[in-house]
Amino acid sequence: PDSAGVSRRLDDVMELVLDPQTAANGRTQATAIYDDARAPVTLRAQAAFMVAQAFFIESRTEQACQWNENALRLKPSNGVYLKFKRDQSCGS
Repeated sequence: PDSAGVSRRLDDVMELVLDPQTAANGRTQATAIYDDARAPVTLRAQAAFMVAQAFFIESRTEQACQWNENALRLKPSNGVYLKFKRDQSCGS
């Protein structure tokens, strides 16, 4: 898929993720982007982090930490993902 198209989809998904009423739908869409191995690694990592945020909004910290770890596997030095891991006391 083209990077610009995936990036636009992620922008739309972010709006869903940040609203508790639509977080589950956003999580599903972000998971689909993460699962697409053809998508650029950076965008897949962003998608994984969006899934983490959706779980966090739903007070599901364990799942949020698991998905943040997926993002870190793709982009291990990303400061935002590392901060989330620290702030939420996610395991290593």
